[in-house]
Amino acid sequence: MQSLILDKEALEQKLIRLAHQILEDQFDEEEICLVGIMQGGHQICAILKKEIQKIKAVDVSISSISVNKENPLLRPSELSRDINYFDGKAVILVDDVANSGRTLFYAFQEFLHIMPKTVKVAVLVDREHKRFPVHCDYVGTSLGTTIKEHIEIVFKGNKLEAAYLS
Repeated sequence: MQSLILDKEALEQKLIRLAHQILEDQFDEEEICLVGIMQGGHQICAILKKEIQKIKAVDVSISSISVNKENPLLRPSELSRDINYFDGKAVILVDDVANSGRTLFYAFQEFLHIMPKTVKVAVLVDREHKRFPVHCDYVGTSLGTTIKEHIEIVFKGNKLEAAYLS
């Protein structure tokens, strides 16, 4: 059985707030590099970029990173852009839901080979039972859930529709 957590309007409001939080924290940056974890995180990046640029004229690049969520050691993560692009820049890893922190933990490892200015994390929904040492800097909403519960973010094309707990 699914329970509605956030409807379309609430999700839009959360993303507007995330955009404001990111700009407040990154106010002096010439470019903000959003790196979305495939699939949901990458889709959220496109929406975040639009919201950020509605507020302030700033360069926002979008890249993606693919991490094997079930077994990250089986296949190395893959960035859509050369890692050296991020050297000296403000990087924000974006995901739809932060569960155990494992996917974000392995996504961080790509950035250990260079010296970005900062690496921060933005998530739409943060579950509060991390098993990996990952902190989410920008959070749409936090939920205390059980490990057996699942959160699903539903997209319709490139727009957010709803978030459900099952």
